[in-house]
Amino acid sequence: MFGWLCVWLTSLYGWSAFKRIVRDVGEKLLTKDTDFFQSGWFYANSQDKFGEKRVDDYLRKQAERSEYAKIYYEKAKELDAWLLSPQPVPTFEEVLAKVRGQESFGRGIVVRFARNAGPEQIEKLAQAAMNEINEKIQLKLLHPFQFTAKYSWTKKDGAALHKYSFPDEFLARLRESDNGKLREAAYDIIGGSPSQETRELALSLTRSGKDVANGILLLSKNLRPADEALLCAAVKSLPIRNDGDTWHTAFSAARDGIEVMRGKPKTDILEYIYRNTLCGTCREFIIRLMHKKKTLPEAILRECQFDSNSDVWAIAERIIKHRRKS
Repeated sequence: MFGWLCVWLTSLYGWSAFKRIVRDVGEKLLTKDTDFFQSGWFYANSQDKFGEKRVDDYLRKQAERSEYAKIYYEKAKELDAWLLSPQPVPTFEEVLAKVRGQESFGRGIVVRFARNAGPEQIEKLAQAAMNEINEKIQLKLLHPFQFTAKYSWTKKDGAALHKYSFPDEFLARLRESDNGKLREAAYDIIGGSPSQETRELALSLTRSGKDVANGILLLSKNLRPADEALLCAAVKSLPIRNDGDTWHTAFSAARDGIEVMRGKPKTDILEYIYRNTLCGTCREFIIRLMHKKKTLPEAILRECQFDSNSDVWAIAERIIKHRRKS
C-alpha cells in the first residue's frame, strides 16, 4: 500500500511530490535503521514517469548534500541490483517448504521454479496443487499456471508450463469453489486456451448471470464482433464498489478483448468503463485505446486535462496538439 501511495502522489503532484517522498522515506530509513523502503516499484515508476536520467541525476546530487537522500538512493539501487541479478532456481522440495512456511509470500519462488522446470517437474507441481487442501497454499501452487494463462507476454518462459493442461474435472471443481480467488484462477487457466467450448461456457455464464465477472474474463479471451453487445451489457451489470476488485479485473479483461477485436466498437463499452472505473491507470489505458480506435470524443478529451492522473493529462495534451495540426 505504501508503494501505491507514493506512485499516486507523484501522479497527482508531479516532481515536487517525488522530491518530498525521497526526503521523507530517507528520514525513516536513517532514523529507524530499518529496511522501511521495501519496494523498488516507486523508484522504477518514477524513472518511467520523469525519465531515468533526471531521477538518477537528482538522487546522485542530493546524496552528496543530504544523508536522507543518500540512504534512500543506496537502498533503491541495492534493491534494483538484487532484482536484476540472477536468482537461483529452487528445487521442488524448497518450493513446498517455502509456500507452506509463509502466510503471505511464496508465489515468486513457485513462478521461478515453474519457468525453469521440465515436464516431469511441472507434473509434480500440478499434482501438488490438485492435492492441496489448504486453499491459500493451493492458490500459490496454481499461481504460475494462472499467470502464464492470463498474460500472453509470459510465453517466452517455461515451455513445459505452457503446455501443461489440468484435467477438466479438476477445473470444473475449482469453478464451483466457494473461494472467489480459486474460481478466478480456474477461469484464468481455462481462458488461456481459447476454443469454441470455452466461448460457449463464457456465453452461458454471462447470459445466465451465474458468474458474470468470470464470464467476462472468458468471453474477452474468445470475443467475436457479434458478442460485443453481450459483453457491454455484462460489464454494465457489475456493481462497482471500493471494497472489492471484481469489477476492476472484469473491466480490464473487457478492455483487452475490445483492443484485439478489429475495427471500432459498436457499443459505448469503452466510454462506460472510462466514466465508471475508480482506477486512474485504467482511465489512462482506456483513453489510449479510444484514441487508437478513433472513438475518443472531444468532450472526454477536454475532461482528461483535469484528471487526477498526470499521465492522462499528458496524453490529452498530445492528442489535442495532434488534432490541431491535422
